Amino acid sequence: MCHPSMCPSGGFSQPCCAANDQCGIIVMLLGGACVERNAPGSPDSSCPTLPLGQITVPGCCKPNGTCGFFDQALGLGCIDPTQIGQPPGRSCTP
Repeated sequence: MCHPSMCPSGGFSQPCCAANDQCGIIVMLLGGACVERNAPGSPDSSCPTLPLGQITVPGCCKPNGTCGFFDQALGLGCIDPTQIGQPPGRSCTP
């Protein structure tokens, strides 16, 4: 069972427990969502990107065969779009 006090901080981000009971960090740039760190998945150009101000987060394919958004800067990995208030990702080939 996840407890925020057991999760490592992300430097400037607060630790939290993501919806899947894994440690995550609160990412203000993503609307204050608690996002799992090191989420599995690989960059995939067939998946849509996420524009965030002056940067664009590339798309990725999660092991369950759905698209997400790939973050390397914060070590989030392949983010499930529903974790950040986006619609579910479309199908892809992991």
